[in-house]
Amino acid sequence: MSSLPSASDTLRCFIAVELPREVRDALHETGRALARDVRAARWVKPDSIHLTLKFLGDTPAEIIPDISRAMQTAAAQTGPFELATDALGAFPNPRKARVLWAGLSGGTDACAAMHRRIETAMAGLGFTREKRPFRAHLTLARFRDPAPVPQSVLDFPVPHLRFPVRRVVLFQSELDPRGAVYTPLATAPLD
Repeated sequence: MSSLPSASDTLRCFIAVELPREVRDALHETGRALARDVRAARWVKPDSIHLTLKFLGDTPAEIIPDISRAMQTAAAQTGPFELATDALGAFPNPRKARVLWAGLSGGTDACAAMHRRIETAMAGLGFTREKRPFRAHLTLARFRDPAPVPQSVLDFPVPHLRFPVRRVVLFQSELDPRGAVYTPLATAPLD
């Protein structure tokens, strides 16, 4: 069990939407059903499936309170919204995939607005803005080397599960040989 970080520590952090257990479990089951057809993939553990809004990377522990305050301000400008799991896709493309993901539908405009507010708030704290366009997705699997994803996998029916988004969470990510462990450090409700 990790202890609270000291002010001199550097933490690997990101800001995300935490998913309800039933959504994570259903997506994990989707991955299990596809595992035979996507052998080169490392599947994300159900507890690790989330919607990343901003990857911060190595973050000095002493600015965690500043990040929390900035998150609160950004979240206060966005009301709660609803998303739903959608079709599968691959980054950067299905021929040379590095990531297999489930897309999202529903309140994607509200989600994109939340992402922009988080980006702006974090830029004010010195974090680099993401250059790639934001695409709301849930990572299901990663590939060590680029690999093709068969069309049959992309066409696999994903359960259409609706879920509310009522808060964003600042997570610490600790790398472990069995997979990353995510610990919530701060939350910000969407008002």
